[in-house]
Formats: sequence, C-alpha cells, structure tokens
Amino acid sequence: MMKSKPSLKNLTKSVLLSVSLSSLLISGCSYPNEPTYKEKDIPDIIKKICKDEYGLDVTTQRTANTLWVYAPVDQILHKDYGKDQNKIFDEKMVDKLRNILITIGRVLISSDNTPQFFALLVSDINLGIDYTISGNILDIKKSYAAFIPEEESNRRYVVKFSSSPEAIGDKTGFHFIPYDITISE
Repeated sequence: MMKSKPSLKNLTKSVLLSVSLSSLLISGCSYPNEPTYKEKDIPDIIKKICKDEYGLDVTTQRTANTLWVYAPVDQILHKDYGKDQNKIFDEKMVDKLRNILITIGRVLISSDNTPQFFALLVSDINLGIDYTISGNILDIKKSYAAFIPEEESNRRYVVKFSSSPEAIGDKTGFHFIPYDITISE
C-alpha cells in the first residue's frame, strides 16, 4: 500500500493560512479602543439621546465629580396612590425614569473620563415633588460588566423623595442647585 505524502503546495497553503489568521487576530487586538464619547460632551450627548430616542426633554449640568440630570414630569405618583398600597409611581414616569437611567449608563460606560457620581432629579411640576436618584458610576460600570448583579446596583442607589413647591412649573430645573456628591452621602 502506498502512503500519500503531503504535498509541499498544501503544506505551504496551510502555513500561510495559519500565519495570516494569527496576524489578523494579533493586529485586531493591538488597536486601543477609543471611547465613544468625550468627557466634555457627556451632558449634551445625554440630552440628545433622551430627546432623539425617547422624546424626553432633560436638562444636564456637570460639577467637578457629579453629573446632574433634571427631568420634569407631569405626574410622579400613581392616580391610585393612597388608595392602593401597591400603586406608588405613575407608569409613564417609571418608563421615563428607566429610559433616562439607561441613557446615563450607556453614555458613561462609553466615555473617556466620567464623573464619580450621577444624580437624576425628577420633578412633578404640578404638585411640587422632587424624586432624586443618586449613584456611583463605578457601580454602573460593574453592573454593565456583570461583575455585580443589576439588582445589587439598584440597591446601591440613594433615593430621596421631598416636597418642593419651587418645582411647580419648573421645566428647566431652575429650582435646584447642582453640587458635588461625596462618598459619605
């Protein structure tokens, strides 16, 4: 029985293919990933995404270590609040809140230099109620990377509910003054 010898031509093709694939993989890993957004653009990008994708008008402001997002809404509390203990927040407000939080996370994990904290202030401009959610950007990044579960990240938010008569009619956020959040808060 005669054994077939691998031809030099086939061996050459195999080696060239291996070298080509290896160099392609290596070169693909050698380019640094550039951030999608620049630090200076973060507030404007969040406003643009909220407007273009969700039809939401928000105001953004940046302090040294905190990104503030202000969102006026017509109604925070559910119409059956006080009558039904399971009804606290208006469903439309919850959807808006979710979309804004997704936008904040999406932009901040894709930015070159993020603030340490964010705060989302949602104001009921009819009743004068402020609902503030503050969080650490590192928790958002850990959640997006599946280092901590999303539920744990949500538990780490600091939530504040307060009466704010100045919020009545405030569609731009003139009634609040942004400040730097500290880790102790």
